[in-house]
Amino acid sequence: MLYQTELYVILKEFLFSNNILSDFNQVLGKNTARLQRP
Repeated sequence: MLYQTELYVILKEFLFSNNILSDFNQVLGKNTARLQRP
């Protein structure tokens, strides 16, 4: 039971960090696209 809980917490943290990274990449992509535009 303890193992399942630890696995769930790790999975949740992983998904949470992935969401932050994808949001950051979207913001970065929009900014670079704006900079590359003449």
